[in-house]
Amino acid sequence: AIPAPLASIVQGTADLRVVLGASVAALPSPGATIRYYVTNVQVANFGPSSVLVAIRDNTTSTLGWTIAPAGGGSNYVAQYRAAAGSPVTASISGTASVIVSMQGFTSSI
Repeated sequence: AIPAPLASIVQGTADLRVVLGASVAALPSPGATIRYYVTNVQVANFGPSSVLVAIRDNTTSTLGWTIAPAGGGSNYVAQYRAAAGSPVTASISGTASVIVSMQGFTSSI
């Protein structure tokens, strides 16, 4: 169960299939005093090479890392707290066909 009112639940997807080396927002920038709490992440890699996936906000810190295995994927429970007003992005360490989805909630705390 997500510990949040239904109105604050969010989900988004970063499509990294045609982006090389850039960060793609899965959750766009919220209001200046709002932050994301990411509770679940799913990664799918349709390519033949395993790559490292970084989950970040717009600060210099990384919220988390995971491997996108070649021709596979993973699902995991996360406890990521993004900076206020920051999008949550995903990027990969190489060239691959990866999609990253995430769910969570917003809070002004």
